[in-house]
Amino acid sequence: MKAMNVLKNSVLVSLLMATGAASAEWFDRTEAIMGTQVSVQLWHDSESAATMYLDQVIGEMHRIDHLMSTYKSHSELSGVNRDAAQKAVPVSDELFELIQYALELGVVTEGAFDITYASVGKHYDFRKGEKPSDSQ
Repeated sequence: MKAMNVLKNSVLVSLLMATGAASAEWFDRTEAIMGTQVSVQLWHDSESAATMYLDQVIGEMHRIDHLMSTYKSHSELSGVNRDAAQKAVPVSDELFELIQYALELGVVTEGAFDITYASVGKHYDFRKGEKPSDSQ
């Protein structure tokens, strides 16, 4: 998947460039993305290169958030969740592949991973040990 490959490549390039650099240092960036705090850290000997890599990773996280956020009504995923019960909703190849992969994970984990969780997840309170009723 494109998102995973970009992140892997950015990390690998950063790691390869950092090897043997005696004057390297840590660079980091933290932003609120995808309903949580995202932190990226890398070790590099060039501030400008480190900034470029941080920009790429954070940019990719924003791209994914824009495409797949369940909190943003304009995202592609929100459109699917909102409209798919009433009509066919065309999706990008990237979202289609992600949904296919998520469904496969559900099978492999025997339901421990379930992309439909959000439909009933609001009825759980794990701290109190409460689960949805049969009617929910």
